[in-house]
Amino acid sequence: SSDLSGTIDVLAGDQDITIFGADAHDLLSSCLAGHDVNGDGIGDIILGTGFARGPDNGRDRSGEAYVIFGSADLEATLDLAVGSHDVALFGAEAGDHFGCAVGMGDLNGDGSEEMIVVASQTDGPENARPGAGEVYVIETAGATQ
Repeated sequence: SSDLSGTIDVLAGDQDITIFGADAHDLLSSCLAGHDVNGDGIGDIILGTGFARGPDNGRDRSGEAYVIFGSADLEATLDLAVGSHDVALFGAEAGDHFGCAVGMGDLNGDGSEEMIVVASQTDGPENARPGAGEVYVIETAGATQ
């Protein structure tokens, strides 16, 4: 367990937790955010990877985002390839770069934060605006571990 003093050398194994991306060239994590997604009072992590290839690797650079719920007994090694995540989200089309930015905020004032995921290269309504980008807001109320 690291104590955040001096130097932490990940080559020496000084980190507490390591998370591995699901596939080669996913570039985990091009972005990340820490929030209490499921409202249990424990911080969770949202990881975005805009270069991932979606379900079954069939959508080149469609992007993906993952939520890992925090807990007191979180494993020291988490591997997204074998399902170490609690929620997986996938970009709609090849080249969308879904998950290039992620965040949370109470956007509707209901006291529950929504997850925000950016897809920077989407093509807008009916694909009529090439590269316009889109921001998706996803309700998290009722998310469970």
